[in-house]
Amino acid sequence: MLYYAGTVYFLRHEVRLRAKKHLGQNFLINPHYIEKLAASIHVAPGVPILEIGPGKGAITSLLAQKTDALFAVEKDHEAVAYLRQTLASHRNITLIEADVLKFDLASIAVPETLMVAVGNLPYNIASPIMLKILRNNRFFSAGYFMLQREVGDRLLARPRTKEYSFLTVAINTFARVHRLHLVPPGVFSPVPKVRSVFMHLAIRKETRLADSDIDNYFSLVTTAFSQRRKKVINTLCHRYHEDKVRQFFSEGRIHDTARAEELSVDEYLGLFKAVS
Repeated sequence: MLYYAGTVYFLRHEVRLRAKKHLGQNFLINPHYIEKLAASIHVAPGVPILEIGPGKGAITSLLAQKTDALFAVEKDHEAVAYLRQTLASHRNITLIEADVLKFDLASIAVPETLMVAVGNLPYNIASPIMLKILRNNRFFSAGYFMLQREVGDRLLARPRTKEYSFLTVAINTFARVHRLHLVPPGVFSPVPKVRSVFMHLAIRKETRLADSDIDNYFSLVTTAFSQRRKKVINTLCHRYHEDKVRQFFSEGRIHDTARAEELSVDEYLGLFKAVS
């Protein structure tokens, strides 16, 4: 514990690396939660880790103990400069200064080995980051992400609830979602105005969509939820072949008055395949 406490003291008081609001940074500073979160991340021997937005590196050293290869992608130039100094002794860490949303994940992929993604994600871009990981699901076995509590609730939402959304369907198409820890605001600096949750996304091993179909599938689900108060069959018939849409609803015994939040993930997958 002395190592963790000392590290956090150093991060807060000796290095004036301030969180940047425009980057959505909220740094983990509580030693107990840093250790708790790291302990809940399971990485098999030989599996590389991608850390998204290491910031001040609160959890990076602990992740490095779990793998032979840790790729840390950080957009903030000042944070990268700081990490190059403080993590210099870790030969298994590769620091990459880049925007993860623009970064080519294939460039760090290891043949025949699936990575684990980890990140205290900026809440304003958490959804696009997770969707990028899922678009590249062939490279990953799991993701462990700090999220806004509201977003975590949406990932776990059930059909016919107000939380059930495009994001629910998109994430659950490719992953099984588990809530690991509720995280209070006070463990971050600066203290966020929202509650947080640490989530585990276990990437499904079965192939449910071809890589070339993922964006088109996301587009269909987006269309369905674009007018969630209306009958989803009418919304979809404006965009897709009407006969195919109506045939799917008829054969699938889905009532034609159903709204977007009433269809399950499997039904969205079936619908996509029917109209493609």
